[in-house]
Amino acid sequence: MKLNRLISIAIAYLMIALPVYSADVFAELNVVRYSGEDNVTGFVKREDVLTIEAEAQLENDNNITPDQVYLETTPFSNPLCNSPGCTALNGKFKCSCISPRLEWSNSFSFDVRLFSDNDQERDSEPIDIKVDDIDPEITITDIAKSGDNRVAVEFTVKDSAYLEGNYDICSGIKRVEFWDGSTKYSEEVNINEPGDCIVDDLKILEPIPDSGIIILKAYDWLENEATASSTGLAIDITSPQIDTNTFRIQSPEGAVLDEFLGSGTYNFIVEVIDESSIDPDSSLIDLSDFGGSSRLPAVSCQRLYGDVHECIWTDTIFAQGAFSASAEITAADIFGNSNTETTPARPYGIDSIAPVISSFNTGYEYEGRSYISIRPVNISVLFEESGSGFNKGNAYLSMRELSSDLYPTSRQADECIEINDSFWKCTWFNITTTKTTGTPEIYLVPPTSDDAGNSVRTSKLIYVDITSPVPEEDVDIVAIGAERKDYLAVSDSLEITAYAEDGSGITAYADICSIKAMPDCDKLEASCVKETERWKCQWVINSISGPFEDAELNFTFYDTSMNPSETITEQVDVLAVEANMTPDYWAAKVVGKQPPRLDRQTVNVYPQRMWFDVELKGVQDASTLNIELDDCVGADAVYIDDQSIMNNEAGSTHPYIILELKTFDVSGLDELNLTCPLEITTLTPENTISQPETENVNLIVGFFNFPLGEASNSLESEIDSAKNWVYDLYGTVHDLNEFVKQAKDICRILAGLKDIGELFTHLRQVFVLPVDAASGGNAAGATHQVVTASSRIGAATDAAYTGFEFFCALVTCKVDPDKAKASDNKFINIMGSWQKATDKWMLNKNLWPEESQKIFNKFENDLPPSTFLNSRDSIVGGALTACIPGILFGLEKASQIQCQYISCIQNSPATGTTVDLCKKIKSYGYCKYVVGEIFQISPWTGFIDMLINSIKQAYADPLYILDVASYIICMKFEQPTAGHHIAYHFCELARTVDLYKSIESNIESFTAADDISAYGGYDYCADVEDFKSE
Repeated sequence: MKLNRLISIAIAYLMIALPVYSADVFAELNVVRYSGEDNVTGFVKREDVLTIEAEAQLENDNNITPDQVYLETTPFSNPLCNSPGCTALNGKFKCSCISPRLEWSNSFSFDVRLFSDNDQERDSEPIDIKVDDIDPEITITDIAKSGDNRVAVEFTVKDSAYLEGNYDICSGIKRVEFWDGSTKYSEEVNINEPGDCIVDDLKILEPIPDSGIIILKAYDWLENEATASSTGLAIDITSPQIDTNTFRIQSPEGAVLDEFLGSGTYNFIVEVIDESSIDPDSSLIDLSDFGGSSRLPAVSCQRLYGDVHECIWTDTIFAQGAFSASAEITAADIFGNSNTETTPARPYGIDSIAPVISSFNTGYEYEGRSYISIRPVNISVLFEESGSGFNKGNAYLSMRELSSDLYPTSRQADECIEINDSFWKCTWFNITTTKTTGTPEIYLVPPTSDDAGNSVRTSKLIYVDITSPVPEEDVDIVAIGAERKDYLAVSDSLEITAYAEDGSGITAYADICSIKAMPDCDKLEASCVKETERWKCQWVINSISGPFEDAELNFTFYDTSMNPSETITEQVDVLAVEANMTPDYWAAKVVGKQPPRLDRQTVNVYPQRMWFDVELKGVQDASTLNIELDDCVGADAVYIDDQSIMNNEAGSTHPYIILELKTFDVSGLDELNLTCPLEITTLTPENTISQPETENVNLIVGFFNFPLGEASNSLESEIDSAKNWVYDLYGTVHDLNEFVKQAKDICRILAGLKDIGELFTHLRQVFVLPVDAASGGNAAGATHQVVTASSRIGAATDAAYTGFEFFCALVTCKVDPDKAKASDNKFINIMGSWQKATDKWMLNKNLWPEESQKIFNKFENDLPPSTFLNSRDSIVGGALTACIPGILFGLEKASQIQCQYISCIQNSPATGTTVDLCKKIKSYGYCKYVVGEIFQISPWTGFIDMLINSIKQAYADPLYILDVASYIICMKFEQPTAGHHIAYHFCELARTVDLYKSIESNIESFTAADDISAYGGYDYCADVEDFKSE
């Protein structure tokens, strides 16, 4: 035995180093057998003869010998191989190595190698061999006999190779035999191929053995044998028991249906109790009451545990309405024992109503929108379903638009739970998206339905938001009650305000653990409200701890999709509070006031205001944290309507106290004397916060001007007079100006029609009449029609304008004085005489420089002085030129100046303006906007202004020079004369172009604003309190 073992080891581990050489020569080696004497590939017994057979092929080698095939480093020609040689077979050579009978180790491997004649390795193939020396194991799981002379054996056989209990490696079960003592049954179990390490089976044997003992013999493929026998047999005549209380109906998705059914396919389930196995083919159900099949075999009858089996029938039923039904069930075991039971009748309703979607969201909602980001969310659908109910197998969601890679197909709900009798909630967990923006749509898709099969479908837009909120850097941290921002004190209660911008909702959290230890101090939620384009978030923290230096507070904002913002960090100092209850760090005094004194004339008329500059002088290294003003006291406090303080921020030493006085009678008072306390909180030199310190400030309100009496009455009388003047005049003048504006629009239309008529006349002169004249008055019909039509249009438009000529000249201040003076109409005659008198006065040689009279005399007829005076800038100019619109315009400006004066006095307490200044503003307004500068009525000044304006227009519009030049040249060619026909037609063309420009200007004047508003376009009368209701 030891010698055999040494030889096997020598064969296994004998190795000789060979040189390796590669060449592109075809070679093939296939190991076709490596087994023991039982010829089971890869397996041998513990002591066995190992046979290895290989088929080899080499290019250009017609005689492969055992010297060319090796087992590791040992050629098949070695005596240990006992090789019969290599046999040619179908172009290949079959070579064998047969070992002596050896004792083999549990598992071992070889490489079979092929060499050429020159000892070069061409191919190789590894082989693994295992020892199988363990007998199979037999377990008889059930054995019984029945009255019909049959016996049933249910068993399990397991096989191992060399490691007991390892059923993964074995040669495999080959056959199982059944014996009655020494007599073998003809029935046996045969396995056709090696490798089955576990075999479960049931065998029916006949007849029942006289000995009452069944012996099972199992063999593996190496003929290792196992034997097991029954200890005795019991006669099985017991029928199965049917537990009708377990009868239930399930949807294909697994939902149990107790109350509602609809037409569809269902599983009918019941539990059966029997020691033996239940035969599904012989177990029947009658579903006629349900509108289904009768005598339907079971799909399966599986043992659940012990003697309990579960039988399932699947059928399609057709329900037409509410009904009551029972099922007749027959259960049979494998020996033919059977039992029939009827389930209790049960009422079923028909659920034909689809569920109603109550909500469909991601859990992150804002203004009715559902949001998602790259962070997982749970999508929930709330169904209102009072019928058959829901099961997660019935709800499917298509989410391809969120991500076709993550959700290529519809996904079943992860959970569906019953909220109450009517509502079910189905949820899909951990849903994300690969999109970065947009509004993908998700769909509730078939086969989504309730358990009765009523389908429902809908869709939902999901808003993708991966953008984080944008917080503002500044965070307001204020001590409640103390109104301190820069310094906080131990036990302060804080109000913290922070802002962030985001298109959706905002949730904000603060980490305040550094100043307040409390539950959730690292994630304290704020109260956030939307303010226009940003969110305002506030925290209120009661009684902070301390003292601390540079304590960090962190603030983070989350939008609806839970995208976090960057964290904003604020550092605060929390200081200790000084114990001294009577601090004395400051001395206060008034160092200035504005105005120095109040005008007695106005105190009785309007409320007044005075500012006091208070200087605080403190001890070294002390600074103010907070300055508050308490109520001013004293006998004269009754005259104070309101008081306030400004410039009282931390660090200020010059606060301002503002007193607003009531309207009162000042007679008998030289001044007002008040005491106003300041409450000052101090940052002490020891870097602590003081208790509030009270500093009393003495305020003196003085008066100037003579004692109140006649002067005050005079001011009131003057203001009332101004109001009455505006009352009487402003409305009438304003209405007349509106009338003038409308009249101007009418005249623009008429002037435009007149210009159009003249344009047709000039076109006829330039283009049509020469053609007509050339033909001797016998022009073609079309030309003659143009001549006639243009003449009629020109005459009609000229006649239409002539009737309104004086009216339009009056409202535009362009009255021709010579025509007006010659008119038979008395009013027109008076207007002409008025304007001629103005021209005569202005042509007085005493008003003109002597050198300029010669120049002016050349234009006297065409440019009388009244034509270049500006009647809108001066009421005097309007009166001299008989320009009624100019006079109205001046009166409206006068009304506005009066209103400005009244408003100035009314607002003087707030602005600090004195009555004298208001009067000066009124006087300037009358001079500038109503009367006008006096030298403007000088004819010489007006003439120069006209020339300067003409030069300005020439610079602004170079074509203006051409217009003037053509006008001067064409004055000589107003009628066609011999030898000047070309010049005449050129001038007619120029006049035609000028008319076209006049028409265009007239049209543009309708779209341009006609500013007749006085005094710069601002209505001061609307600011006067007494006029607001007028």
